[in-house]
Amino acid sequence: MAFRIPTIATVAKEPIVLLFLIQIALALPPAATLSEDWARHQKHASKLPQFNIGLEQKDFAVLAKGEIVRKRLVLDGPDRAVGAVWSALPRDALWIAILDDAHTALVKGLHEERISGDPGGDKLLYQHLDLPWPFTDRQWVIAIQNDVPLLNATDGGVWSRTWHLADPATVPKPDPDAIWTPMIDGSWLLISAGGGTIAVYQVRTLIGGAIPMEAVTQWALRALDEMLNKMVLRAGEIPAHYDGEHTPFARPDGSVIAPY
Repeated sequence: MAFRIPTIATVAKEPIVLLFLIQIALALPPAATLSEDWARHQKHASKLPQFNIGLEQKDFAVLAKGEIVRKRLVLDGPDRAVGAVWSALPRDALWIAILDDAHTALVKGLHEERISGDPGGDKLLYQHLDLPWPFTDRQWVIAIQNDVPLLNATDGGVWSRTWHLADPATVPKPDPDAIWTPMIDGSWLLISAGGGTIAVYQVRTLIGGAIPMEAVTQWALRALDEMLNKMVLRAGEIPAHYDGEHTPFARPDGSVIAPY
């Protein structure tokens, strides 16, 4: 599915978004360039299970058109939903968009509350998913951290944030009526490519109760477009948002990202 371009009325009120869309139109890279940039890191990163993304040559052709790639990796248990997009924005802007808690959630019906965190990037996050009747809402706690092994394996070329389930007892006020999700893990992954950034989101989950595993995977695949589109648009707002008054963010190697 192609990137969803905001309406003219919306763009007129958001000059940062307009600049971003102009960049997209002018700077779409060749598929071969994206493939080559990805391959430079893959020979090392592919040895690690978290880099099992499965991008193929045909996928880079999709990315080079400014469109989103959606893939399903078949595994034992729930399958993994994978989405990828290319952005003309630098990796720093997308990294801040992923780290920043000041924005709304990237998926409709998903509510988030930060429980704890540290300057190194580790944090605990409570998430609550509103589901339509007759289904019961779901909730979970995830521990999020920078993927240092992947960073080191690629000499700093691949930035990644991973998450897995954490202790629900850390939530001060959970929803007494929601079901606790029994399994969830995933990651964001960023690689500089084609003068911009390839961003990859992947998730694998079981949400418990009577909802079939296949229905959950299909929902995750459908949500990829919304997730990636919102993240890239959020990143386009970073130059106006991340200024000298903002709490500094660090790259996964610990270096501080200078304010805009």
